[in-house]
Amino acid sequence: MYLYGWNKLDRRTHLWFGWVYFIAAFASMVIINGIITFMLTSGKWIENHEFWVGFFNPTYFPSLFVRFAFSLALAGIYALVTASLQKNADLKGKIVKWSARWIVPAFIVLPFFVYWYVGNMAPQVWASAKGLMPTATRYANLIVIFSIATFVLSLLTLVKPRKMHFVFSLVVLTCAFTTMWAFEFIRESVRKPYIIDNYMYGNSLYKTPMNGDGGFNLEQINQNGVLNTAKWVQHREITTQNQIVAGKEIFRVQCQSCHTVDAYRGVKNYLQQRNWDASTMALMLGSLDAMHNGTMPPFVGTEPEKAALAAYLATIHPVTKAPEVTMSGKMTFQSNCAMCHRADPSDAVFSNLKQMDQETIVAMLADLPTLNPRMPNLALTDSARAELAKWLHE
Repeated sequence: MYLYGWNKLDRRTHLWFGWVYFIAAFASMVIINGIITFMLTSGKWIENHEFWVGFFNPTYFPSLFVRFAFSLALAGIYALVTASLQKNADLKGKIVKWSARWIVPAFIVLPFFVYWYVGNMAPQVWASAKGLMPTATRYANLIVIFSIATFVLSLLTLVKPRKMHFVFSLVVLTCAFTTMWAFEFIRESVRKPYIIDNYMYGNSLYKTPMNGDGGFNLEQINQNGVLNTAKWVQHREITTQNQIVAGKEIFRVQCQSCHTVDAYRGVKNYLQQRNWDASTMALMLGSLDAMHNGTMPPFVGTEPEKAALAAYLATIHPVTKAPEVTMSGKMTFQSNCAMCHRADPSDAVFSNLKQMDQETIVAMLADLPTLNPRMPNLALTDSARAELAKWLHE
């Protein structure tokens, strides 16, 4: 109505349609913002489950200001693209100057709103942004680069506004969209492993028992088994005949919400890099939630179910029987340790081992749970432990 009434409606009616459109769009942002910020920072809702406490959560208002400021900038950029197509140089110059009044101030205040937004996140939310899975950190760099580019390019449009080129306006638009895209990607990545912070994991698993959860929570599944709890599975009992197909069902229930077999986030490529056999995979599954900065939910279920999942994963990438070759310490670390640990002083285990002599390190590597009860008891060969100890001590 607003677009097609441009030359058909009187000015007052046309502006009325514009205001209705603005209010409706802003109201949708107010509502959607409450939902996505609640998923990121549930706050005290975890304690009282009150609707408005969850809706107006710690990041609600910072996020609202960020999004509103950015929407003002985008409005100016859309006008900038429109201006670049005008043949009347005077009209083009006027619209370009008007557009800059929206873009430049918005990008000046945005850093302050973003700082407010980040400051209202719980410390553990940012934990996944560091170390082994620095997705958020990398995309934060994109935000800095492309937001500065958008700001500078918008200022440059004022140098010769009457000669604004269409391609230049598209570059500004691309930089702005890249900034927003990176922001949204960060919001999604730092929420892991949860879909609702501190309440529900990304695979719909409840962290603690809740009314109406159907038993799909950590405590009950570890006690009763995932196959006896999940609704849409064929096999309830595991036998030697159905172990692999039961493992495939466990993969579908617990893993497939984020992983495919050999496509997006495919586990096949990951298993190829590690070359683990089924027994090693079963050990690693016990520390799943410690891998990659805790971006994955824990494995839940019984030991036979863990073995079934490992058996299924072993069919995706069968271990190749390579000749006996002594791997370097670094290769051993990458294959067996790097999922949870960094070769960096900030990693407590790495730092502690670094201070020990080689003989002590070799002895401690023979019984990994003594270093940390969460660590899998990997049966490293004597030569592998020696090479790893040598590399750690360098």
